[in-house]
Amino acid sequence: MGNRFEPADVTFVAGGCSFTDEAIDHRGVSNTQNWPYWLHKRLNFKQKLNVGLGSAGNDYIAMKVMHTVQRLLDNGLDCSEILVCIMWSGDGRNCVYKEEPSIHSHYNTNGWADNPVRIAGDKNWVITNQHWNEPHTADQWNDDTAKQIKYSRHPDVSRWRENKIVPGHPESQQANRLYDTATAQGINSLKHIIMCNNFLQLKGVRYWQTCAFRSGTVFSWMFGADADDWWQAHEQAEPENEDGKIELCMVGPYSDKDPRDHPDLNWMLSQIDRDTLFPVVDMCSTYMTPGCYSWRHPYSHDSESFVDNIIIPYLKKMEWLDADRIY
Repeated sequence: MGNRFEPADVTFVAGGCSFTDEAIDHRGVSNTQNWPYWLHKRLNFKQKLNVGLGSAGNDYIAMKVMHTVQRLLDNGLDCSEILVCIMWSGDGRNCVYKEEPSIHSHYNTNGWADNPVRIAGDKNWVITNQHWNEPHTADQWNDDTAKQIKYSRHPDVSRWRENKIVPGHPESQQANRLYDTATAQGINSLKHIIMCNNFLQLKGVRYWQTCAFRSGTVFSWMFGADADDWWQAHEQAEPENEDGKIELCMVGPYSDKDPRDHPDLNWMLSQIDRDTLFPVVDMCSTYMTPGCYSWRHPYSHDSESFVDNIIIPYLKKMEWLDADRIY
């Protein structure tokens, strides 16, 4: 702990998914004032680099953060002049490198992110999501399907509406076959989280981390919640659909009741430095307005509360900020 910094001298790098991205519009509801916006507004960093991306998984998040930090170091910044915060996403999301992505790689069913995406070179990285894998046929078409493609920029979206057919996302289908259980998804996710943590430690860069939502991420187990508490939090954090049923996002239960008892998950979880974790399991179930956010995404005042009540107190506790100063 310690090694206080002056925000005006620091470049702030934020990584994450749609809870972090400030350049997106979630089905008509703007998310341009996510937590990085409010943290920068409070602390007034020398520079803010938000590399969050809606729909991104933890592999993309890790690689994008590492590439951004390395670029800053290569451009002459000292490691003490860089501050990184990562809000990890769900385990059921991946990023696949394709030399020649097919036309169907260029869409997601919700339409809020360009796909493929760029990390260092050309746009050869295809974002995949667990819930993009299944095609929709005319028999399965409903109002929710229409909502899902409402904002899609895919060139065939008009034909989809006319024929009431949406093709499956090929890379998502491939990833789901490869990581066919939540435990497999969690192990894959932790590989990238640990790699990014080790990279930042090796480079001497200050960082802290949390997760956007506890449902569908093995990362939340770092906080010691047991399985019953985890599922109870699912129901508290997720809104009911029109049928009155709880909509759980991302993935279902792990193959073992408690992933901490799984030998592969357990040793990987033990590699995470607990001092880098916020004192809450996730943002979603802690600082989200119940029942009135857009498709499980925070409003601006939710992100503002998260910054004021969690992030800034954490930075003061770590003695990185002046404890007596009002930001």
